[in-house]
Order: sequence, then structure tokens, then C-alpha cells
Amino acid sequence: MATFHSTVQAQIDPLMLGGGVIGDVYYATDTRNVYVCIGTGGLLLMQQLLAGPGAAGPTGPKGDKGDSIAGPQGPTGATGSTGSTGSQGATGSTGSQGPTGSQGPTGATGSTGATGPQGSTGDTGSQGPQGSQGPQGPAGVIPNIFDCGTIG
Repeated sequence: MATFHSTVQAQIDPLMLGGGVIGDVYYATDTRNVYVCIGTGGLLLMQQLLAGPGAAGPTGPKGDKGDSIAGPQGPTGATGSTGSTGSQGATGSTGSQGPTGSQGPTGATGSTGATGPQGSTGDTGSQGPQGSQGPQGPAGVIPNIFDCGTIG
């Protein structure tokens, strides 16, 4: 005996190509589609059966809005293309002083500067110690100071 199944579309979709019970009717509560299971075990949308020439009646009045049932979350979409660059933002405030850097290498020696002016004469220093005695000099000639010559 045929059975009437009432569920959401997501649970009916896997039966579309096979797996249904032949003769059973499936109603999707969220999409309001009605399917009948045909001889292959697959499901056939009743709207397709009734859409043939002369098989469909006039369109009835719009029905009341049913309860909203959220379906499962779909897969994440592809990443879109990069947007255009925005305008330049306002200048930010000045940041705090950074830490002191490491000592740099010694610089090259500079050139010699100009000679300065002559300074004033300094004070006379105190007497130094007496030096040691020098070597004896050669014997000298002593003039005869008593040679008065011969008188008389």
C-alpha cells in the first residue's frame, strides 16, 4: 500500500535518482513540491505530470503564508575579486619615543686643526738640584806672574 511522506526538501533530494518506495507520495513542506515514486525507484515531480496540455486547471487563489523553516547552511561561496583601493586616511597621531639604539662604529679621524696663538710666558720655576761634578779637565799653562825680569 502507498504511503504519504511529509518532510523537508533536503531529505527528499537524495531519493530523486533512486531509493524511494514505488507508489509512495512525498511532500516537501518547505518548497510545497509533491513527488511520486515511479518504477525506477526515482521520484517524479507531480507538477511535471500535470503540466501536459489540458491537464492543468486554472490557477487558484494564493494560499496563506506557511511557517518559515530554515534549511541547512549552504556551502561557502567563492572568494570575490579584490575591491578598489580606498582613499588615503587621516594622518595618525605621533607615536611614543622608541628605545635608544646601539652604539655606532667609531668615526674616521678628523683633519688637524689650525695652530692656536702663542701663549704667555709661564712663571719661573724653583732652583733645581745641583748636578754631579764633571770630569777633570786637561792641565793648563800657568803664567809666571812673579817673573819680574832681571834688574840690574
